[in-house]
Amino acid sequence: MSAVLSRLVQRIVSLPAPLDRRVGVARGVRVPMDDGVDLAADVYTPTGVGSHPTILVRSPYGRGGPLGFLLGRVFAERGYRVVMQSCRGTFGSGGVFEPNFHERADGLATIRWVERQSWFDGRLAMNGPSYLGGVQWAVADAAGPALRALCAHVTYSNIASHWYRGESFALDDAIDLVNTCPFGNATAIFTASGKSAREYSSRCEVGMVGINVGVAAPMAFFPFAGWRNSFFGDLHAHGKDAVSFYTEQKVIMSRWF
Repeated sequence: MSAVLSRLVQRIVSLPAPLDRRVGVARGVRVPMDDGVDLAADVYTPTGVGSHPTILVRSPYGRGGPLGFLLGRVFAERGYRVVMQSCRGTFGSGGVFEPNFHERADGLATIRWVERQSWFDGRLAMNGPSYLGGVQWAVADAAGPALRALCAHVTYSNIASHWYRGESFALDDAIDLVNTCPFGNATAIFTASGKSAREYSSRCEVGMVGINVGVAAPMAFFPFAGWRNSFFGDLHAHGKDAVSFYTEQKVIMSRWF
């Protein structure tokens, strides 16, 4: 059946003839990551003696079916060894899948693993579309001289631009940005939405919130408050002002047009 599909794919996409349609596959090979998690990979090996360049494919969509056939077997038939790996937390790989979060570290660890294998001849490429292309860009600047080529198509190199293209943040993103900062002096939002203003002032964990008022550098007549790791100057504070500062009060100032 594989031979029939191979001939069909060859004809449809005008591929060169294979060197040999017989391909060896080692399935479920465990590849260790730096944090002790093992990721699963299938290694496609061409028949015949001699060295074979290696293609690394990292995917969260599985290693079998059409993906494994088109990106694994078809290339192995033409003389390439293919390491097809499931990303962390997917299809037999350990850990938890957090999109784009682990791909740089896991990709670099996988490349180092490939370089340690006795069958590796020093020539490595990466291949794949969409997410499979994004994982290539994640390691491109640090993979070392063994990585000779990337074939990233229908993909992205700057994933942040898919969610943030400039201008204002989404409300939840803005609140998270404020609350993950180690300091909590002041913040401000400019909006015409009363609902957004109420939610922002309620959820932001800072001492001063401005609604359509900039309060990041408070004037003398503003109360001064701080949360979390905010500090009260470089002197030892005392008295009423120090007590007010460290009791995490919240002052909300608003202006509406």
